[in-house]
Amino acid sequence: MASIPSIAMWDDHDIFDGWGSYDEERQNCPVYQGIYPIARRQDRSFPPAASSGAA
Repeated sequence: MASIPSIAMWDDHDIFDGWGSYDEERQNCPVYQGIYPIARRQDRSFPPAASSGAA
């Protein structure tokens, strides 16, 4: 498996379960609006592990 290329991508569950499926009033509140940029920043601070090529 180490030689099979892969790509890491996040989905709504990486923000929190049910992200984007709540009512419009909740999605537009300041707390809800602040969650996405924080989750994105945290996700990007932990890049996927890379192989050095040595097995």
